Amino acid sequence: MEVDAHVVCFLFGLRPTLGATFRIREQHSDIRLLSLSRRVGIEVRGIAKPILGRFAEELRCTAILNVVDGEEVVCLVSVEPTSSGVRVAHREGQRHALSRGASGIAAAAALPHRPGERRAVTAARHVGYAVSHAEVAPGTVAASAPLSLASHDWTGAVSLLFADALAPTPADAGRAVKEAARLIGEAAA
Repeated sequence: MEVDAHVVCFLFGLRPTLGATFRIREQHSDIRLLSLSRRVGIEVRGIAKPILGRFAEELRCTAILNVVDGEEVVCLVSVEPTSSGVRVAHREGQRHALSRGASGIAAAAALPHRPGERRAVTAARHVGYAVSHAEVAPGTVAASAPLSLASHDWTGAVSLLFADALAPTPADAGRAVKEAARLIGEAAA
């Protein structure tokens, strides 16, 4: 199925290219990302992007907004720093199991307790963030905070993804990601 570039650009806040079309195959994540974007709302993406951008620049990391989709967590917005020579790429639409990585752990912590969940989920509920090392991507450290937006019927996590060599202490990363989640939550309320 082909979709006019203006439709996709409107949904994702991109600049259209004259005459461009996007080819979308339903069995791939692109159509699912479009569906998630409509469910979560363009408003949340628009609110989150500048806040994530600020943290990406200040901390020289990739800042990410994730949403829960069934038993997976999906990257809805990803902002890389422009001022850092080292970048960790994390594309929008990328997904992994809710049970893996800081983003999955933090997103699971935003949900009600589930039988058999990892101890890390309980710990994330207690301290307000999760940290993982190379659990989803080799050579990376991720810090994520749960985010639940009742006004948008939305659950997910905010994540800061660092190249291993540039990662702050887990406590510093945790404080930063909790602040990013707080700012997005307040702005979206």
